Amino acid sequence: METKKERIEVKHNPDHLTDKQIGIKEGWRLLSEEELNSIPALPKNDESIEEWDGRKWDLVSTLHHDESRTYRTKRP
Repeated sequence: METKKERIEVKHNPDHLTDKQIGIKEGWRLLSEEELNSIPALPKNDESIEEWDGRKWDLVSTLHHDESRTYRTKRP
């Protein structure tokens, strides 16, 4: 009998942020590599996705994701 392996999402976390920095307890999660690659354009100034600027979270400032940035969302 063939078993399905559960696919593990690879989170895009080039800043190596901790759960606390991400805000896991507050309902935030990192975007996966797959999500970032499938989004034709990031929602600029949309409060549901934020980017890490090296010190704090801020609204997304560009339409295309930057491989060197970490993104989080409260979307399911």
